[in-house]
Order: sequence, then C-alpha cells, then structure tokens
Amino acid sequence: MISATWVAVEGEFGLRLPGAAADGGLWLCQQLQLTLVGALLRRWLAQGRRLLWFNRTMASVLAATALWMLRA
Repeated sequence: MISATWVAVEGEFGLRLPGAAADGGLWLCQQLQLTLVGALLRRWLAQGRRLLWFNRTMASVLAATALWMLRA
C-alpha cells in the first residue's frame, strides 16, 4: 500500500515523477551490472576445479547463514 499511496497522492504526481525516473534508471544500471558480472563469472567458472571450490564456498556461506539465523 505504501507504493500505491506514494504514486496516487492527489496533485503531486508531477513532483514525484523525476524521482521515479531516477529510480528506474538506477534499477536498469543495476540489472546491466548483474548481467555483466554473471556472464564473466560463468566464463571464469567454466574450469571444473574453480566451479567445485565456488560451490563449496557458497555452501559454507549458506550453512553459516542458516546457523546464524537459528541462533538469532
């Protein structure tokens, strides 16, 4: 409901439009960066040993996060 209120306030749409456009531009930049990083990482992980260590590291981080959440 917050976003609906933010956009639909009577008479203030023109004031909020530049902010919404800036947010959209930042979102687009972020998506392009994530796409580039993903493509570069995919190429770098094409080697089997790198992929194995990457997966082990990610599994360790996931397990540590789960333990941290259980303790909280």
